[in-house]
Amino acid sequence: MSHQELSSKTKNIIKGLFKEYYKKTDLRVPEDFILREFAFQTFDSESYIRHKSFNNPSTLKEYITSITPKHAYFSSALYREPSAENMDEKGWLGSDLIFDIDANEIPGS
Repeated sequence: MSHQELSSKTKNIIKGLFKEYYKKTDLRVPEDFILREFAFQTFDSESYIRHKSFNNPSTLKEYITSITPKHAYFSSALYREPSAENMDEKGWLGSDLIFDIDANEIPGS
């Protein structure tokens, strides 16, 4: 068995475990999630699926279960049209204030 075959087998096993997790878990989303853009990265691509929005948690869960992403994100910004591909068309409404502090940059950490 080649290294690439093992890698492909391993990837499929991990993808299956992720799919089971997504099926069983209750997704935690902010109350205003319908105003946020979602992005996903699948196991089969290094690029992102962007400009996604969802009207209710069940459609979000169905989508995530169907594509089985290795990464899932939602925007800190709120938009009138979060699924618009052009940023001007999204209609920015506001944004969460987020502090990203990397502990490895703190002396003595």
